[in-house]
Amino acid sequence: MASSGDRDGRDQPGLEVVSHGQMWHSPHEAAGLQPVGGYGDADKYPVQGYGDGDKMPVAAGYGVNDKMPVASGYAELPQDRQDTPEFTPPAEAKKRKKRFWVIIGGVLLVFVIVGAVVGGVVGSRSGKKSSEDGGDGDSSSDDTGSLVRRGSSLAVTGWVTSGGVETLLFFQDREYNIRRSRYTSGSSAAGSSWSAPDHYGSVDNATAGTQMAAALIIHSGPDPQSELFYSSSEKSLLGLALPGDINQPPGVDSVVQKKIATRADSGVGAYWPWIALQAADGRLFEVRNQVNAAQQAMSEWEYQALPGLGGVAAAGGTRLALVPASTNFTRVNRGSRFAVFFQASDGRLGYNVQAGSPWPTDFPSIELGDGGSFSAFAVARPGDGDEQRTDVHVVYYDSDSSGFLVVSAVGGSSLWTRSSPEVLSAADADSGIACLTLGTTHQDPSGEEVLLPEASAANATRCYFQRSGLLREVRFDGSEWTAGANITF
Repeated sequence: MASSGDRDGRDQPGLEVVSHGQMWHSPHEAAGLQPVGGYGDADKYPVQGYGDGDKMPVAAGYGVNDKMPVASGYAELPQDRQDTPEFTPPAEAKKRKKRFWVIIGGVLLVFVIVGAVVGGVVGSRSGKKSSEDGGDGDSSSDDTGSLVRRGSSLAVTGWVTSGGVETLLFFQDREYNIRRSRYTSGSSAAGSSWSAPDHYGSVDNATAGTQMAAALIIHSGPDPQSELFYSSSEKSLLGLALPGDINQPPGVDSVVQKKIATRADSGVGAYWPWIALQAADGRLFEVRNQVNAAQQAMSEWEYQALPGLGGVAAAGGTRLALVPASTNFTRVNRGSRFAVFFQASDGRLGYNVQAGSPWPTDFPSIELGDGGSFSAFAVARPGDGDEQRTDVHVVYYDSDSSGFLVVSAVGGSSLWTRSSPEVLSAADADSGIACLTLGTTHQDPSGEEVLLPEASAANATRCYFQRSGLLREVRFDGSEWTAGANITF
């Protein structure tokens, strides 16, 4: 991953910044990935062991009692799912015409004209709002006060600080610009200290309606470096390297040099140093940032087809969620302890776990709609000691209940459990959702190891989605879900 560069005379740890001239490339340069199992044009990244327990098989879950075989191959998608649909953004709302009135005549005429002006302005504003809402004139779900585009993909990352939890939330605005806002808990009431969202102008080069995933590198200075991954307008994987200082401009992540072709609606999930991605041909790939002996980011990336899918193909445009299966960064990094959740080609929710699963394999059969919205987050399993396993919660949209439901694997239970928290109800049908899994590291700037905490620690677990066009925050303390605030900017 690229660092933010040398902006104050000091080299910042991390990866190189790609120059603006290297940033973009033609679609021909981004064409195609290597064959399944290949790692691009470089050698495979070395397998780094982490104790005897690392030599564990790939596990996967898919539907009730579907015991998926372990396999390194991947079933090709049906031909009708391999085409990359073009994304057509909605028509822009028509600009309101200004009306000018010439005041002539006496006092009576002045009153008449003033009344006409007031009526014209009100009508003009009503027309503009109706146009923005699709022209149907229904204002019952107006996203008043919100910069967030209706149905925008959402991404979130964060870390524990001395003052609470620092959260970075990403979204696309109505003009399809990528924006980021920062919130520090513990400093004020929920929702009241979100920073004004910054945006990056033309540098983000994002596809309209792209899916996004955020990750965190905690080793480069007093503030961690955040990373955002998405599909560029040229349909290739792009990453922004965002310095800890929110006032500094972003760099372009070196992953752009791999020229990995994507779809306009390619799913992406991330938890550093791993990315899960749906490539242009519909296959799922894992992309890994190389690290040095001190487990710090370098500029090299490698990728291969995601192992262990057992012949299950992903739906075109599937959302993806990648979460750690261990609380220990070294095990996630060197031992491939992570999981990827995806929508299969038959519409059901499935998952794939590398290096052994800490969760039950009898994953319930969950039907998602086309492009079904979901996210996942992991927290430390209470009382797990040296095993350092995680509990996982998957939050998915259910059209029958018009809200998000939760399926969880906790405490070493032999079964997945389902719940329907009230605070996740009444979500917009086209809402994205993003849930926070806190960042971890082998060594932070003070030399300390940072493990993934339990859900009850620092009230750190949050999810974000849209209700009536507004961003909504909900929190989970390990046992109960509670409502946060509507987030407006």
